[in-house]
Amino acid sequence: MKLDTNVKFKNKYIKIINYKSKNINYTKVDRPDTVIIISRYNLEYLLIKKKHFKYKRLSWEFPMGNIKKYENYILAAKREFKEETGQKISKCKLIGKFIPNPGLSKQKALVVLVDLNNKKFKIKKNKIEKILKLKFYKLKNIKKMIKENKIFDGFSLSAINFI
Repeated sequence: MKLDTNVKFKNKYIKIINYKSKNINYTKVDRPDTVIIISRYNLEYLLIKKKHFKYKRLSWEFPMGNIKKYENYILAAKREFKEETGQKISKCKLIGKFIPNPGLSKQKALVVLVDLNNKKFKIKKNKIEKILKLKFYKLKNIKKMIKENKIFDGFSLSAINFI
């Protein structure tokens, strides 16, 4: 069976490909794997507040980002945490993995846990990242924020299950 392949869109973060034949028509999305950083100080977890322009609203979520081709999840976690919080981390532990959208993409999400030495963070302004606030929350408060729809990011919602 001959399968026609057509790249519909491509940039450095995503590639959308349409596959078509007489009997098949489906779309695949190539995205880099993602690392989600759950950082803990005592029994509290760090969330970042971001503005999502597409949704025109604020969201609380865990620090996260794409794993670059030359990185493993540890290097990506260290880089992303530094970019989003301005802080360095030394050790992280893989606590879970999931596939966010198995019918559409092979992208994997890797969840890492970081135990922090302190909870004093100052936002380091980064023009790319639209971080408005950093705050530590107890798990029961995070669950309440989910019910109140203050946390609506699918990656964060999935990652919380590994705590």
